[in-house]
Amino acid sequence: MLTEVIKHSIKSFLRNTTFDLRLILRLLMILSILYLFSFLVYLGYGFSGFLYLYSPSSDPVTFLNNRLLHIGAVLFILQVFSIKNPLKALLAYLHLPIKRNKLVLYILFLSQFNYFFIGLLLFFVPYSIRTILPVYSIQQFFFYFPGVLIIFFSVGYFSLLIRNLIGISYSYIIIPILLFGGLYLMDLFLDISFKDMSRFIFKQLINKNLYFLILLILILAGLLICNFILLKKGFYGIYQNQKSLLNYSFRPASHYFRENDLFTYVLLEIRLIARNRRTRGFLLIILFFSIMFYRILPYDGNLYVIFILFILISGMFGYTFIQFLFSWESGYFDFILSTKFDIIKYLKAKYAVYSIFSVILFTVYFPVIKPVQTGLHMFFSALLYNSSLGYFVLIFLATYNKFKVDPNRSILFNYQGLNSFQVIGVLLVLLIPILTLFLLLLRLNLTHSLLIINLLCIIALIIQGKLWKIIQNKLMRRKYINLEGYRK
Repeated sequence: MLTEVIKHSIKSFLRNTTFDLRLILRLLMILSILYLFSFLVYLGYGFSGFLYLYSPSSDPVTFLNNRLLHIGAVLFILQVFSIKNPLKALLAYLHLPIKRNKLVLYILFLSQFNYFFIGLLLFFVPYSIRTILPVYSIQQFFFYFPGVLIIFFSVGYFSLLIRNLIGISYSYIIIPILLFGGLYLMDLFLDISFKDMSRFIFKQLINKNLYFLILLILILAGLLICNFILLKKGFYGIYQNQKSLLNYSFRPASHYFRENDLFTYVLLEIRLIARNRRTRGFLLIILFFSIMFYRILPYDGNLYVIFILFILISGMFGYTFIQFLFSWESGYFDFILSTKFDIIKYLKAKYAVYSIFSVILFTVYFPVIKPVQTGLHMFFSALLYNSSLGYFVLIFLATYNKFKVDPNRSILFNYQGLNSFQVIGVLLVLLIPILTLFLLLLRLNLTHSLLIINLLCIIALIIQGKLWKIIQNKLMRRKYINLEGYRK
């Protein structure tokens, strides 16, 4: 019976691909993926030559193995946002005479076959055979190769575990935050970096440390057992959870939007970002640009260019999502306006989520910005500006966005919601601090100019209650125009 399930999954994919009207686009995507996979195999096979062009003095073995944990961290983040609910695809088979244990094992096996993990393997396998095997003995290779594969599989199953736990409660998102925060603090205060830990792992494996390899196997086994238990419980509880969710939604005694409960609105915003394809795609884009900016800093160029760069970095998350602030809920925005939805708290919750992410980016970039002269003050000024005037200006202009957005659609070739107000808003947000700094520098030095900008931002935070009222009034005046646009 399990074989029939696998055959049905393959047939379902082929039929959806064959009879879909977007067949050409799917074929182009498949060809692009095959080309990318072929390039990864070629890159792994000729890694030494590519590295020589980039850095002739670098050793290919040391270069990559010092970055093992960096690769694992990126793989974890990509998989957390790309793994779909594994139980949803198998709900149709729950009434069939198939053992739940087999279905759970099938899910655990299938969960690792995603584009990111396969791409990593296609690079790592030829890299190990071509680069590691000629340098070290066969015994060392048979410790190193399985050890690194176990680490990658452990990262994959840890991603699945976090995804399953978040499905139970969004409070479990604190686990990876605490983990990465602890590693970051170790790097900041104890000088134990990802590179040092990667070097230690490589040293233990290449020195044939059997106890260390057994430890890695036990970690992988523990993650598999935890995922197995959660998935098996998920099978038996999914219908009850759906029923309790319906009862909870319609029970007047536990109204979902209680007064003075800002955290509930924050959870709604987090769920909006985590559940939908387009919002998750934007998160991946933010991650890409965060890494790109991290590599080019510190930057010793023009003062105004540096300030703009700091504003873009600290406001990257907010700028991306505020442009579609009300369009994200365009499909049911009339419900928001017709129920006991506190618009002020609704806006404050979104603002709080974007501001928290700005602070996180500020913390991550802190070690890079610190060595730059006056860089820390400028970066803090950019963060304070975005969290006060910048975001308020964008939220106000978002009330003019009357274009519908389907958050479940992919971000590829998707121009839904894009309009001229977004371009005007971003340009305005960037021009305000730059022009202010330019005028202040005509009479004052950089430090005093930044202090004045900081004072203006603090004043904006103090009077934010009035700013929220202005935004709410504008939204109420335009609600029928926006609702008409959302229905098109």
